[in-house]
Amino acid sequence: MKNILVVIIIAVSGWLFSCKQGEQGDIGPAGSTGLKGLVGDKGEIGLTDSKGMQYSTWTEIKATDWDLRQPNYYAKQFTLPPLTQNIANKGNVYFYIQPSGSSIVYPLPHTLNDGVKFFGELFFASNTQLFVINHVINPTLGISKITSDYKFRLVILPAGSRISADVDMQNYDSVKKYLNLND
Repeated sequence: MKNILVVIIIAVSGWLFSCKQGEQGDIGPAGSTGLKGLVGDKGEIGLTDSKGMQYSTWTEIKATDWDLRQPNYYAKQFTLPPLTQNIANKGNVYFYIQPSGSSIVYPLPHTLNDGVKFFGELFFASNTQLFVINHVINPTLGISKITSDYKFRLVILPAGSRISADVDMQNYDSVKKYLNLND
């Protein structure tokens, strides 16, 4: 029995040590194109830095994309790249809203003629910088939900940043001109 075990060990050892890798073969023909993948979740909102200010691209929220948080209270949450502690503690964040298909831009908070109120929030939760666009509906004015799409943009002014005194942060055209934005 010991002799058989020794013979098996020697045979397996010889086989293991005698194996060597051969040369790599030629590359085969290209395969067919695979199926299109699923659409992924929206990534974080990117920020561009200009003249000491950071700003996002316009982000559209469809009328059907709002999340109901409480009766008559809707929100849409986005992730931001991490902001410095100085910006979070001492900077200013400005939110702007534009009805899709319109050229008019309003600073937030903003109330529409039908009583819908839009406002923005910036906060830090679970080690993630978030911003939320909210809207509240006043059902006594006859509206039960918004039916239009809206675009949003935020502009961040870090603490200590110097901007021209001619820039009115409540007037988007003034901000657009100062940052040379082409929307």
